[in-house]
Amino acid sequence: MALGRWPEGVPIARRLPPDAFTSEAPFARFVDVAQGAGLSVEGLSGGVVADDFDRDGFIDVMASSWGLADPLRVWRSNGDGTFEERTHDAGLDGLVGGLNLVSGDFNNDGLVDVFVPRGGWMRQVGELPKSLLLNRGGFRFDDVSFAAGIATEKPTQTVAVADFDLDGWLDLFVGCETGGPDSKYPCELWRNQRDGTWKDVAVEAGVALEHFVKGVTATDADGDGRPDLFLSVMGDDNRLLRNVPPTAEQAGLRFEDISKKAGIAGPERSFPCWSFDWDNDGDDDLLCASYVDLSKRQADDVGRMLLGLPLHSEPSALYRNRGNGRYDEIGGEIGLDHVILTMGCNFGDLDNDGWLDAVFGNGDPDYRTLLPNRALKNDGGRRFLDITTHGGFGHLQKGHGVAFADFDNDGDQDVYEVLGGAYEGDFFRRILLENPGNTNHWLTVELVGTKSNRAGIGTKIAVHVKTPAGDRTIRVTGGSGGSFGASSLQQEIGLGDATAIDSIETWWPASNTRQKFTSVAMDQKIRVTEGASEPERVAMKRFAFVRPAPPIKQE
Repeated sequence: MALGRWPEGVPIARRLPPDAFTSEAPFARFVDVAQGAGLSVEGLSGGVVADDFDRDGFIDVMASSWGLADPLRVWRSNGDGTFEERTHDAGLDGLVGGLNLVSGDFNNDGLVDVFVPRGGWMRQVGELPKSLLLNRGGFRFDDVSFAAGIATEKPTQTVAVADFDLDGWLDLFVGCETGGPDSKYPCELWRNQRDGTWKDVAVEAGVALEHFVKGVTATDADGDGRPDLFLSVMGDDNRLLRNVPPTAEQAGLRFEDISKKAGIAGPERSFPCWSFDWDNDGDDDLLCASYVDLSKRQADDVGRMLLGLPLHSEPSALYRNRGNGRYDEIGGEIGLDHVILTMGCNFGDLDNDGWLDAVFGNGDPDYRTLLPNRALKNDGGRRFLDITTHGGFGHLQKGHGVAFADFDNDGDQDVYEVLGGAYEGDFFRRILLENPGNTNHWLTVELVGTKSNRAGIGTKIAVHVKTPAGDRTIRVTGGSGGSFGASSLQQEIGLGDATAIDSIETWWPASNTRQKFTSVAMDQKIRVTEGASEPERVAMKRFAFVRPAPPIKQE
């Protein structure tokens, strides 16, 4: 393909038919602009946070590689389509490793902080301290892990950020990797003490589970407004833990296992997961992606899938919430039966139609595992359609942390992805896929909690719009998206073919209060403060990325 000799240059006996790669729906092509932006750096597998660290109105990037000699790096947006590396000035020298990154405002000061879990997959040498990086302003971070008491040494690469006790401060659930009877590492639940320190309350809360946990996400399974926990457990049944409301006898955090009643056991070899309202019905659904088992030859299944042959691979699962804490698994019915050996992934609205889409970074440490990353379009809450080829998402390089964010402030979401394998030498460049745009409308919402957590994580937003086909409601929940990659905490909402916004409703978790705003225009950014009577319009300065020159056609 790189030499322009595909498909004719491939022997017929080994050639997949070109029409096998045709997308299931037309889609505008995303173009990699990372090189011109200064973000096309090489590295191994790792995580990413895409957010506005210095509150200048532009999305910045922090990315990691999992190697213990690989530095954590951060780039500041110059606001003109280019980025400047600020790792040294940001105070990150000497911080290495970290297969994943998660974001939040952990001290409620209005600045995005970062938590770095370490040791994932490193069963023999995975006892590594975590890092809690507080954003001090001026594009500088302080590692306060030891002072905060949170730098325990257990192998992990997955963390759920939520205000579990609804006190207005974000807490952290850390899913650890117990590899057997000789390597037991109970999961942790760090309660924010609101004074700069944290306390692990996992044992008393009933969540000190010993499993090989590869993904965790906070979700509201039963609609009671309290963040529950979904655990993706590789090689065993997944877990759903209900956050039990406190009583006079039991005032602290307490969770109960409702997994069997909920019906969320599979996939058996699961990895990343997330909570989202995929069908816009008001209930949090769950997606849990499957992962590789080389003994079953999933990599070969890519060719089998394209040729329409039976597959060996275990499909990913989508659990549709019935609204009562019980779920129906519908992944195979709605288009998740593709071969997706998922490591990093996230969701967002790629075409601003008001339905949440997904991007999956695929691969395995084995050098022989080369298969396309994938993108799926949400077809109106009915099914997912593969748009990998038309959208330009099908990189063969191994994909990890994925973040959706409106980098150029034009109202649509771009996608940043960390590419690279696990073994030294299996590195690749990061990519920034620019959204080519569409004719749909949009709204960007910055949430400002006052009694609830400052970043608005867990806050529900419902945008009621008028369309040519009638009224509809578009729903999102404040947060950074999936469990492997952190999208911007400002909520970038597609409005489809809406002709007007009828009203916007927000629900804030800690105060259990609702707001309703009318007379809000489309195609703008607003700031919604908990308790305020009206939203505030926020100026957005657009810029244009430098697009790469088209390739020279080989004669």
